[in-house]
Amino acid sequence: MNNLGHGIIEIRQRDHNGAFRLVYVARFAKRIYVLYTFPKKTQKTSLQDLNIIKKRYQALLEIENER
Repeated sequence: MNNLGHGIIEIRQRDHNGAFRLVYVARFAKRIYVLYTFPKKTQKTSLQDLNIIKKRYQALLEIENER
């Protein structure tokens, strides 16, 4: 996930229901933003999921730059 943006972190969770991913960024003062959560069905993250994360990260940067 390093190629998606600075400070983006991925949490991987596996339980009896399957595997899941949570992608978040915590580089802003006193704020943690969850960008995307999704069930993981294959080893590789789909291009569609990556594009959603990128788009949300860019929107977040715009919001933070306005502050």
